[in-house]
Amino acid sequence: MAWASVTAERASGGGGGWRLARADGTPALLFQRGVILDAEVEDAIFTLPSARENAGKVYWVKRVDDPGTTFVAEVVTVDSSETIQGASVYSLTSQWASVVLVAAADGTWLIQSEIV
Repeated sequence: MAWASVTAERASGGGGGWRLARADGTPALLFQRGVILDAEVEDAIFTLPSARENAGKVYWVKRVDDPGTTFVAEVVTVDSSETIQGASVYSLTSQWASVVLVAAADGTWLIQSEIV
C-alpha cells in the first residue's frame, strides 16, 4: 500500500511559515502552521517538524474527508525520539476531527485541544 505522506519544510521568503508537500512532490494545502488532511482516496500522514527546534510553535491539523473512508489520517513526529504526549502517532479518526499541537523544548508535542 502506498502512503501519501505530507512533509514540512521552512518556506522561503520569511513569515515563519512552512511549505507542505506530499511524498510525490505535489503541494498539500497550506495554512500558517496548519494542514488539512483528506484521506478520501488514500492514507494521509502529516509529519511534524522537530519539536526541539520549534519550541512554542503551534500546529493545527484537521481531517475533512468522508467518514465512510477506510483510509487513515495521522500525525507523526519527524524525530523518533520525540512524541505527541507520549505516543509516536496521533490518529484523526472521524470527519472534521482536529487537533492543536504545541512544540515543547524537551521534544514533546503537547495536545492543546482536540475535536474528535
